[in-house]
Amino acid sequence: MARIAENSVILDGIMYKPGQEIPDLGNWTCVKIEGGRHFYEGVSKELELLPTYVEHGSRAVCLDTSEIYTFHAKLKKWFKLG
Repeated sequence: MARIAENSVILDGIMYKPGQEIPDLGNWTCVKIEGGRHFYEGVSKELELLPTYVEHGSRAVCLDTSEIYTFHAKLKKWFKLG
């Protein structure tokens, strides 16, 4: 469930001002930002919470299954590699 920012806060490389909605990333943690590409670590049960505001080529690693996902910007969708 998304929450509303009470103060200015930077989350996942994006600044949210008071009153703005902050997306729920669940267990996903951004471990690196390279340009607009984000690199996440988390567990597979919350794949649907991966954000779609990231750039093409962003990656997500599922720590519980070792699966790797990459983001396709035109389709706004995460795809499993391999």
